[in-house]
Amino acid sequence: GQIPGTGSILKLLEAASGVTPSIVGKPNAAMFEIALHRLGVSPHATLMVGDRYETDIAGAIPLGLQTVGVLTGISTAAEFAAASPPPAAVVDDLPALHGLFLGSDA
Repeated sequence: GQIPGTGSILKLLEAASGVTPSIVGKPNAAMFEIALHRLGVSPHATLMVGDRYETDIAGAIPLGLQTVGVLTGISTAAEFAAASPPPAAVVDDLPALHGLFLGSDA
């Protein structure tokens, strides 16, 4: 089954402490911007591969990252297809991602 995300844990800590947290994890743009800065790469030269649209893909698209959904986790092919905007591509697994870049004979 699904495991509670960090958001639900933060709500628990917020209620217990009375302190509102600053959230910088996915899909917050700050997380992506910090990673891009530390790696010294531009958004347009970066590929975000994710198995969950709401956190991985939805957070990357507004910053101009290229995106690929992978069907090894939470989001289904139908969910990726129905998303707006959808990822640039959807693959079954990581070996298929390799094939996407190098062709099916790789």
